[in-house]
Amino acid sequence: MAGKNYNDRILASEVRTLALEKVKIVLKKGKGKFFEQILIRLAGTLLPRLNELTGENGDPMKLIIQLPKEIVIKNGLHAITSEDCD
Repeated sequence: MAGKNYNDRILASEVRTLALEKVKIVLKKGKGKFFEQILIRLAGTLLPRLNELTGENGDPMKLIIQLPKEIVIKNGLHAITSEDCD
């Protein structure tokens, strides 16, 4: 079966528009169980998604990149020992 035909896409668009208009009305009222349910369902997609990356015990993460000595010397990089990272 091929993709949805044009009439189905138009119908889906109209249904989405109607649903969004109803949701908008409920959200503007700002009270009631239906409002709370809509807000809960939308919260996961409307609010920004924050990723907190922490190390052990909530400490900042340490990024350690190990390079072969030849690359360090060739590119004039400064070698750091594991003691320097603490």
